Amino acid sequence: MIINAFTIILLFIAVISVMLGIVALFSALSLFRRWKKDMSNEERTRLENKAYLSLLLAVVLLGIRIIDWPIFYATLASYIPDITGAMCIYGVTQVAPNIIKPMEVLKPFVFFLIGLWLIIYIMDKSAKSYPLMRRKLFFLFVVSIFAIADSIGDIAVAFSMDANTVVSCCTTVFDIADRPSAMIPQSILGAGYKKLILPVYYGSNFILIGFMAAGYGFGLLRAEKRRRLYLFAVGILAVITVVIVLLSMIEIIAPRLLNLPYHHDPYDLLTELPDAGIFFGLFILGIFSTGWALGIDMLARHDETKGILSENIEKIYWFGIVCLLASLLMITIHLIIG
Repeated sequence: MIINAFTIILLFIAVISVMLGIVALFSALSLFRRWKKDMSNEERTRLENKAYLSLLLAVVLLGIRIIDWPIFYATLASYIPDITGAMCIYGVTQVAPNIIKPMEVLKPFVFFLIGLWLIIYIMDKSAKSYPLMRRKLFFLFVVSIFAIADSIGDIAVAFSMDANTVVSCCTTVFDIADRPSAMIPQSILGAGYKKLILPVYYGSNFILIGFMAAGYGFGLLRAEKRRRLYLFAVGILAVITVVIVLLSMIEIIAPRLLNLPYHHDPYDLLTELPDAGIFFGLFILGIFSTGWALGIDMLARHDETKGILSENIEKIYWFGIVCLLASLLMITIHLIIG
């Protein structure tokens, strides 16, 4: 175990999250079982008071888990000087890949679930009689399970760090000739794929942004019968955009921004560029907004939410558009100034 300030912060947040998560999990399950449609006014008032405290606790828990994601990578970055062979965060991930790799998948998933739950929570509060309470409580139960797992994973990562471990350089993965990020676009676009990657990168982003904006301009977000299909189509487009952005980041953007033409490791951006976390974060928020919009359309439909559902979906989409444009602008500025 490597002990530094970041390790202590990560462990502190993880331990607090586990405790809060267990309380939130059992509170949500208990309230879910007791919340009935045919309750008396007195019973409803009593449960609402208990639910208020439980939900306030849940907001605190999930707020902590949201900020944990960047802290996790900051902690990994802090281990670089202590691990032999580690030149960047990727090298640190090789100390305990069986733990860290699943965590790199779990963290964005938990972040997405937390964002979706918080949106549903806000929507339910704005309605008159808490029409989404049972759904909100059950969803909180599910999110709490993943939040606890994420917290336990942080503890496992901290204790798995061994300064005596020797790892290989990231060039053995990202800079080899037959890396997937090179072979896939080359098989599709041909030998001159590198000249086409940036146009495809910008094209995919602008197409996604255009489709999101079109939903508002053509009223698709307010048409209940067609909205679900439209949101699903935009979600698929968002997934395609993520794949293209990852390929572009590895093959073109990372080498240019690092001023290392033959180095393709995107992890280096997090340690070499002070604002890399910001443009990565903005892109993630923009992509996740498409999933959040689809999620609340599936989980927050109710007679009492008809008036605010489409409005909230529109707000989420506009938030996503702003985030995607901001991320695109920041990367473009970096590409121009070198």
